[in-house]
Amino acid sequence: MSNSQRSRRHFTTEQKVTLLKRHLVDKVPVSDLCNEEELQPSVFYQWQRQLFENLTAAFTTLAARVPASGRRSWRPRPRSWRPSSSRRTM
Repeated sequence: MSNSQRSRRHFTTEQKVTLLKRHLVDKVPVSDLCNEEELQPSVFYQWQRQLFENLTAAFTTLAARVPASGRRSWRPRPRSWRPSSSRRTM
């Protein structure tokens, strides 16, 4: 099959994360991962760059949810709320 006839492979987010974890956590060399998946190393390094560029969002989102006091904000349930199993039927 020539290069002009080859279709592009699309990796899911989960597949990308799995490959990145194998490299970063399990210390599998990039060359081994790319050979296994028939992936260009430049593509792998692009995913890694995207990961590091967006990593602060994981902590920013968490910080936005947790108030300065360290407790998560919560709202009490409305007084009219009752579990469905305890509702009275007439």
